[in-house]
Amino acid sequence: MKTLLVFLALAVTSVRGAEVDLNSPQLDRRGNDSTTAAFLILGNSSQRYQQVYAASDFARLPEGGGLITGIAFQRNNFEDRFFGAFIRSIQINFSTTLRNPDDLSTTFALNVGLDDLVVFDRGGLTLGEAIAVEYFPIRIQFNHSFFYDPARGNLLMDVRNYSGYLGQPNLPGELDAERTLGDSVSVVGSALDVNALVGGSSTMGIVTRFMITPIPEPGSLSLILLGMFGLGVFWWSRTKRRGSVGSESRAWQEKGVMHEGVERNHDQRVAARAGSHSSEIVPSLPRVKCLVDRQSHTEHQSGM
Repeated sequence: MKTLLVFLALAVTSVRGAEVDLNSPQLDRRGNDSTTAAFLILGNSSQRYQQVYAASDFARLPEGGGLITGIAFQRNNFEDRFFGAFIRSIQINFSTTLRNPDDLSTTFALNVGLDDLVVFDRGGLTLGEAIAVEYFPIRIQFNHSFFYDPARGNLLMDVRNYSGYLGQPNLPGELDAERTLGDSVSVVGSALDVNALVGGSSTMGIVTRFMITPIPEPGSLSLILLGMFGLGVFWWSRTKRRGSVGSESRAWQEKGVMHEGVERNHDQRVAARAGSHSSEIVPSLPRVKCLVDRQSHTEHQSGM
């Protein structure tokens, strides 16, 4: 049974693949720009910020998509000081949008997809650089994973920064960004008002890394579940067969004990009967011996 449980655990784990990191936009260099938008606006101000990422940047995902569990950023190429900031109140949503890069509506609501999900609950967020992480060390782990399938559309990040960050002006520096018309990212942002209904558009976008756990295509999942079911049936039948064999063995043992008891009783009765016969025969032995001796004496005299 323990072997079956271990196998089932491994099978369930294999339903999800190993985590992969994907960047958007995909660059072989640092971005050509930098920004404080979305995350590093000054305290006592607010902003709504939407950024779209082209589905083509997620082509490495297996068919069926995956779960986005977090995002990461990096400082721009000109910042050498340590990065750190605390945002008192921020919320991050993800959705699948049919809007393309450089084609976002300036009306925020028109860009949001039907699967809109709060991935980071409204609250405080500390941004800092992870130790011993060379690339994209500024990480945000989601409270809720977002399922994204590139086949359904582009990816939209929707940030509501209600408070800005605490700290001295320009202390955290700026995030690495890319400003290239026709690339895979673009943004719409409000002018320091998180409740604004519309914003201004830009071809710029924050260079973002996504931590994604792939989910296998339905065919692979079906095969895994079918294999698990077959193994369960095999193990059940084997366990049942062992149980029936054990029951038969116990029955035969019980029969053997009963048979042995019957034989023992029979032997005891025979022994008792033999004992009673021997008690009748033994007293007559002197008489037999006497007759034999008398016959021998008569024969002896006749011979004389």
